[in-house]
Amino acid sequence: MIPANFDYHRPASVDEAVGLLDRYGGDGAILAETVNVIADPQVRNMGTLGGDVANGDPGNDMPAVLMALDAVYVLENVQSIRSGRIAESHQGRPR
Repeated sequence: MIPANFDYHRPASVDEAVGLLDRYGGDGAILAETVNVIADPQVRNMGTLGGDVANGDPGNDMPAVLMALDAVYVLENVQSIRSGRIAESHQGRPR
């Protein structure tokens, strides 16, 4: 696969990052684009983002997208709230 050409940006401040997100559509646009092309129609129409990530299948596409976006998850129940980075919770296939 030959990746498409793209412009790389490395903002030096939060203000610059917010400006780039505003200019180019932000993470929401990337997620919206991704969910329309990954998996098969049954999974796209019945699956959930949380289920895709929690499943832990190394063949799933969404965890890689979320890692590239440096996404954070939040798990909450009546007793506690936990959060962490997706990249830290997905370490590859167990050996």
